[in-house]
Amino acid sequence: REKVSKLSLVDLAGSERFSKTGASGDRLKEGSNINKSLTTLGMVISALADIAAGKKGKGAFVPYRDSTLTWLLKDNLGGNSKTVMIATISPADDNFEETLSTLRYADRAKRIINNAVINEDANAKVIRELREEVDKLRSQLGTPGPGGNGGNVGPGHGANAEGYVDITKLRDQLAQSESLINELSATWEQKLKKTEEVHKERHKFLEEMGISIKSTGIQVDASKFYLINLNADPALNEMLVYYLKDFTRVGRSTADNQDIQLNGAGVQPEH
Repeated sequence: REKVSKLSLVDLAGSERFSKTGASGDRLKEGSNINKSLTTLGMVISALADIAAGKKGKGAFVPYRDSTLTWLLKDNLGGNSKTVMIATISPADDNFEETLSTLRYADRAKRIINNAVINEDANAKVIRELREEVDKLRSQLGTPGPGGNGGNVGPGHGANAEGYVDITKLRDQLAQSESLINELSATWEQKLKKTEEVHKERHKFLEEMGISIKSTGIQVDASKFYLINLNADPALNEMLVYYLKDFTRVGRSTADNQDIQLNGAGVQPEH
């Protein structure tokens, strides 16, 4: 089984205090955009922390779209992922406010709870479980019971009152599981080919009855006598064709061997 995951490494820029940096021009504009993104990220983290704490419902709005940064980090913050945040601080007194802000930031972030699970296709999951069942059945078949290689094997899934399972039953279960695996593992091309074969068999069967399927609908053999159904709904009108044989049985569907089966008031078991 192939597993695929994505690893994201993000280096967040620190907040810019213009009174300390003395930035101007493009540098000032860049710092302003950084502060805006970090503020939006703080709002997203606070919203996710409130949802995890139960203060807001699971469907509460989280402003991921308010900045490019939070939109890119959407899966890492509140998605199906495991996230680790490393907060770096400075011991200098001059950076006290930045250090306190960073610690508060990290404290809110650690309150977010993500339950990461393996993304697995439902079809692949069924195939995997069936293969595990097949391996289990094969191991049971390979374990002889008290009668040697006779009709029973040791205790296991589906054991009878004596604690042993019939080999024939195990083989039937194994054959069914292997058949399901083959069906589910088939490619779209194989499924399409099988569908085309079914259509060909259906057309062949109808042609033997004298009915040919054309692109415009059903065409019947004009040299044979037949009955067609009439319905008040035009979409259901002339949808059934009954070819008449030398001796045609007409009656209720509950009767045996009726060529034409009808249901309704006044319909006898056999006419």
